[in-house]
Amino acid sequence: MDTSLTETRADLWSVLQQSPGAWRGKGINHENERFDAVLVARRLFGSGGLLMWFRATGEDSTVYHEEVALLGPEGGGGLVMTAANTNIPFVQRFEGPAPGATTLAVHHGDHSVDSGFRETIRLSIDKAGTLTVAFDWAMPGEAMAERSAVRLTYSGDAPPSEVPIF
Repeated sequence: MDTSLTETRADLWSVLQQSPGAWRGKGINHENERFDAVLVARRLFGSGGLLMWFRATGEDSTVYHEEVALLGPEGGGGLVMTAANTNIPFVQRFEGPAPGATTLAVHHGDHSVDSGFRETIRLSIDKAGTLTVAFDWAMPGEAMAERSAVRLTYSGDAPPSEVPIF
């Protein structure tokens, strides 16, 4: 990996593109349940795109959330992500601004009104190289709030055998 996970100005996008192993950590979901999580990201072709897989598993081995996403730069300079997951019965399209040095966020739905489902997925990396993934969402009539988050560290080990796409 060319990018140091501990350098002060760690570029999250570069770190994700150059980290072929798994990220692992523990988090808490919207029902205050603890879970173990794993995230795997793979760079695609020369497009700058990433194919990502994420799974959150409860202490009793229940899979709370599993997601496959294609994330990358769009022609206009922002980010676009398309994701399918086990919690929503449709494929989501997210958009966001170009990633900052240590953060990126993509958004789904109209955040200016509370009449529909909205979601923001935020990824950030700190100076120690800890990756945080946070899911902010709201159902119709609800206020946006962080509902689930996990802190992951890069393990470098091979992705789990059940990863469907790698």
